Amino acid sequence: MMTEIATERFQTLEFDEWHSQLATAIGHHRSTLLTPGIPFVSSIEAIHSGNFSMVSLVGRSSIRLHRHQAPGQVVLWLPQSGWIEEMVNGNSVLAEPGTAMLCLPGDELQGDTTPALSGISLLMPSSLFGDP
Repeated sequence: MMTEIATERFQTLEFDEWHSQLATAIGHHRSTLLTPGIPFVSSIEAIHSGNFSMVSLVGRSSIRLHRHQAPGQVVLWLPQSGWIEEMVNGNSVLAEPGTAMLCLPGDELQGDTTPALSGISLLMPSSLFGDP
């Protein structure tokens, strides 16, 4: 049995377009542009197969993120360059190259990114992880 694989690519210079596309790729979040003086540039590539997705993100311009992890889905963030300084459920976390950040259902994330960032988010069903 073969699993269908779908690929999406999106590039933009518009923050609002990026915000909408990222919500489609990884789920609901709210973001605010922190550096309007730096031209915003973003590239998103998403690969979907069954209940799994991989989303590659490259961006320039700092943003403030606020996300509540949806039920039924886990996100593993693997930064490649830049960093995100986050508060996850009130605890300080620094996601930087060489680290990973696991977001479980119900987690609340708030954080700021560096002006240049790249990384990969892996989206998986939370059932793979058993009872958190």
